Amino acid sequence: TCYLTKEEIKLASVASIDALADFVKTSTGFGTDGATVENVKIMKEVAKEKEVKASGGVRSKEDVQKMIQAGLPDCEVKVEGDGSHFEAVVIGEIFDGLSLVKKQQKVYATLGDKITNGEVHALTIKTYTAAEYEKASKLMVK
Repeated sequence: TCYLTKEEIKLASVASIDALADFVKTSTGFGTDGATVENVKIMKEVAKEKEVKASGGVRSKEDVQKMIQAGLPDCEVKVEGDGSHFEAVVIGEIFDGLSLVKKQQKVYATLGDKITNGEVHALTIKTYTAAEYEKASKLMVK
């Protein structure tokens, strides 16, 4: 994506989805730029329910939060941590009825290769629906 215009990113994403791809993916981060929140948002608009996998560009908890938020736009995202260790709390109805593994896979997918390449060394994920989060808040088990 780092060598493409915004329109080319959109067209490439459309072509990928039309070709029945399971997901769309940003640049690897080895070019002039890693994944940007703006590019992930463009891709997510096209991909809709498909995953967008992002690579490169994470340097802070704000970056992690923005990437998760861009990949899961209907969710509330809270991130704590520093350096390469983070904890993400993600709240959304998208998690309703999913297994714990499926919930975590949805969040991991928003960060793509950032975990496997070591850019994000450790990520603790807690996922909730709004009702589950409210219950956990009352029990102080966030």
